[in-house]
Amino acid sequence: MKDLAVCLSASGHDVHIGFVTHANNEAGSREIERSFLGELDTAGIPYFFVGRASRYAPLAGAVRVRRYVRENRIDVYHAHLFYGVVFGAFLRIPRIYTHHNIRMRLNRSMFRLVCRFTDQLVAISNTCADQLEAYSGQEVETIFNGTDLRKFADKAVARRYGNETIDCIAVGRICEQKNFPMMVEALARLPSEVLARVRLSIVGGGAAADVSELEHCIDEFGLRETVRLAGLRDDVPDLLRDSDLFLMSSVYEGLPIALIEATAAGLPALVTDVGGCKEIMDACQNGVSVAAGDTDAFARAIYHLVVNPDLMTTYSGNAIQNAGKFSIEQSCRDHASLYSEQLAPGRSGNRSPRLNGHTQH
Repeated sequence: MKDLAVCLSASGHDVHIGFVTHANNEAGSREIERSFLGELDTAGIPYFFVGRASRYAPLAGAVRVRRYVRENRIDVYHAHLFYGVVFGAFLRIPRIYTHHNIRMRLNRSMFRLVCRFTDQLVAISNTCADQLEAYSGQEVETIFNGTDLRKFADKAVARRYGNETIDCIAVGRICEQKNFPMMVEALARLPSEVLARVRLSIVGGGAAADVSELEHCIDEFGLRETVRLAGLRDDVPDLLRDSDLFLMSSVYEGLPIALIEATAAGLPALVTDVGGCKEIMDACQNGVSVAAGDTDAFARAIYHLVVNPDLMTTYSGNAIQNAGKFSIEQSCRDHASLYSEQLAPGRSGNRSPRLNGHTQH
C-alpha cells in the first residue's frame, strides 16, 4: 500500500491512507512503523488512524471514516481490509474492496451481504479472482500486486551458483499461514551432505506462542546451526541481496509481496502452489512450486535446486529479466484506470470526476 500510494501521488493523485490501528497493537514494531510513516510524510501523503476500538465497534469506525471522507473531499474509497468495507458502507462515493488472499474468513452468506456495500471487487491474482467471484457472486477485476523495483536497482544481481553454501531466506509473519515448521522439517529430511551446505534465515515477527513453537521445532530437529530467526527487519531488500534462494511454505496466500521482492532481487524461488504464487513462477520462470503441506516434495525440491547450480543460475537470470511484470508502476496504472472508470459520468451514484481526484485507501 505504501509503494502504491507513493506512486499514485507522484502521478498527480491526492492519496490518503487510513490505518485501523498502530503497529504495537498488532504485535508489530513501533520502530518500523515510524520508518513506514516517515516515508509517507516525505511523500506528502496524509494518513489517519480509525482507532483500535473500531474493530469491536464498527459503526464508530464508519462514523470516523465518513467524517474524514467529507472533510477531505474524497472521491473514491478503496478498502484493503474487510473491516474497511464496513467502515465505508454508508459512503455515497465509489467504494472498492481488494481481497488480498484466498482465505475467506466469513461464511458465504455474510460475505455476500457485506460485499453489497461495494461497487467493485478486486483480486490480486487470477486464482484469487476465480475464488472471490465464486464466493461473492459478483464480478471481480484482477490487479496484480507490485513492488517498487527501484529499491532493488543496486541489489538485483543475476547470480552464478557453484558448490558453495546456499543462504536461503524466508520472509513473513510467524503464524499458521506461513507454515514455517513444515519448511524446517523439510530441511531436516535433506541428506546430511546437502544439509551441510544450507543455511536458512526466517525474517519476520509473530505472536510469542508462535515464535516459541517454531523455536521448539528447530530444536527438535537439531537445526540450531542451520536455521536462524532474524525477527522483524526493515532492511529486507539488503537481506534478499545477500541471499541465494527464497523459500515460501504457506498454506494460503494471495499474491505475496515478499515473493515479488525476492524476484526483483534476482532470487530463485521455491514456493507452495497457493494463491497466485505459481502465477509469479509461470510469468517469471524463476523457480518451482510444490503442493502445500507436502513436506517430502518441498525437501526434494530444495535438494534438486541445491545440487543443480546451473538451474539456479538460470532461475536467477530469469528473475531479473521478468520482475518488471510485477512493478508498482503497472499496478499504479491499473488502479488509476479503475478509479477513472468508477468516476465516469453515468455510473450509478457517482459524481462527475475531477482532473486531480482524491483517492482514499
